[in-house]
Amino acid sequence: MKNLYLALRNVGSTLTISMAALGFQGMANAASLTDDFPGSSVNTSIWTPANSGGALAPSVGGGDLTLDVTSPSSNQRSFVQSNDSDFNFFSSTLSATVTVSAIGGSSSDSNTADRFLMITDAGGGDPGYLNTAAGRATFVSLANRNGAEHVVVGSINGGIITETSDVTYTGTIASYTWDIDNAGYSLSFTGSGDLPSTISGSWSGIAEGDFSGGNFFVSLGVSNRGTIDVGSSASYGSISVIPEPASVMLPVAALVFVFVRMNHKRKGKA
Repeated sequence: MKNLYLALRNVGSTLTISMAALGFQGMANAASLTDDFPGSSVNTSIWTPANSGGALAPSVGGGDLTLDVTSPSSNQRSFVQSNDSDFNFFSSTLSATVTVSAIGGSSSDSNTADRFLMITDAGGGDPGYLNTAAGRATFVSLANRNGAEHVVVGSINGGIITETSDVTYTGTIASYTWDIDNAGYSLSFTGSGDLPSTISGSWSGIAEGDFSGGNFFVSLGVSNRGTIDVGSSASYGSISVIPEPASVMLPVAALVFVFVRMNHKRKGKA
């Protein structure tokens, strides 16, 4: 993708469209990630695993990534974070799909058991979801609070968590797809029960320049946001995060159409 060119040749006429010249450098450089968690350990060529003292280290087995906070105490987490930091959704639309094998943890009050996916600038350490004074991020969480299951979407910026969507559901989420770009997001779900059809919204309180060092890591994990009843846990069957080609190919297709029409007219006058 870093050297993507479209060449049209027709009777001695050539059109070469450079993606970078058209302003699609972000798409050309966007990272992608796919993992269905084979084997018996975290693939450290893709991920850096981390956990706090009250949580188990991330583990892989039976085709699942398992993350488990064994303590109900505040600010406990277990997560994996991508080694690649080029998931900049401000420059190109990303589509992230996660399959969910199981989730656990509960909170009877407004504190939250979070099972999250996020794009964060906090590389090689805490993803910033609990330590909100450091790090910037956008996130989607399958969350339990006030004794109910929620889908929560939001952002973190300099110690401030802004939740832009909070939808309760009953049933089982088997997978979700999170399409995310500079303006906002859209979520869709598979599973059983009374699930949301789609959730969409716009970002608030976060901008591209807020992400330190131009870093955009993917982090998948669980955490206790406050002291809860039962520590958060989750098993994930797979994850894919890919740049969305449609956002680039539609304008390119339009340019190709214009070129073909102009070339056809020129031949007609010859």
